[in-house]
Amino acid sequence: REKILPAIFLLASKAEECVIDTGKLAAFFNMKPRQFIRLEMDVLEGLAFNLKIYHAKRPIEGFINRIRSKRGEANNTSSKRKMYTDKLKKRAIQLARDSYYADASLLFPPSQIGLACILIINRRMREERSADGKDFDDEHLDDEALIDACVPSPPSATTSSASSLSSSSSSWPQKRQRLLKQLDAVGVEIKRGEDLAVGYGKDETKNQLNQSALKILKRLQKCLNPLFNPESEEYKRLQREKKRKRDEEESAQNKREQEEDRRREAKLLGAGEEDDDKPFVLHRNDDFVPKRRKMELQPPPPPSFN
Repeated sequence: REKILPAIFLLASKAEECVIDTGKLAAFFNMKPRQFIRLEMDVLEGLAFNLKIYHAKRPIEGFINRIRSKRGEANNTSSKRKMYTDKLKKRAIQLARDSYYADASLLFPPSQIGLACILIINRRMREERSADGKDFDDEHLDDEALIDACVPSPPSATTSSASSLSSSSSSWPQKRQRLLKQLDAVGVEIKRGEDLAVGYGKDETKNQLNQSALKILKRLQKCLNPLFNPESEEYKRLQREKKRKRDEEESAQNKREQEEDRRREAKLLGAGEEDDDKPFVLHRNDDFVPKRRKMELQPPPPPSFN
């Protein structure tokens, strides 16, 4: 029971996209991580779970819509800003797909992956414009403006009665910097997946992988037992032989049952006795003497005290 509790905490943190470090969780409960990690599936089965896997595409679309709403692109569909955000969205989704070549999807939630992809592509687009010798205009966003557009900041305090809001608003720059630092860590893993995608996408690499796979398949063909391969003739021949034996056994069993029924019927009808063409007569047994029954002893009457 004491091992179930940390497993429940770990699953809850994953569901809320704020994963707790297993080492810290193990130190808090004074046990080894593998003792409660292996119980995750047991907890899920007890809850009759249905796991859903989310792609980073949906968070990217949500962040792009927030950027468009923040910049007022809904009223001006032909502006350069809309072209910029459309290109930002397309390249960010492609980068999110390339991230699956690495472990980003196993280490970070989809919302962080999506925001990190947008941040990386926005930086690249600014660098590309700077490399072309063009100045930045209002259609390009810096990192802080991008975060402010995607992540709503706490409301600022305008009156003296909102002292609690002022403290949260004043801490927003520090939170934004921590978020940028976290997104940079996510971006490292995303870029690693992108590099792998580029490597695997080359024709030369594809040909090498295909040749290696063909060599492995040739070796496996010699090791595979044809009796367990449904496509082989040996397997089909073995199945036909098994079916023939089953049919023979069923036929023999049916014959035995029919023979047993015939013998039972003949015994009931007397078909096995000799026939002497004489009528069937019941004779009286004069020597039969019935046995006398023993008289049961009656218990003596109870004594009278009169």
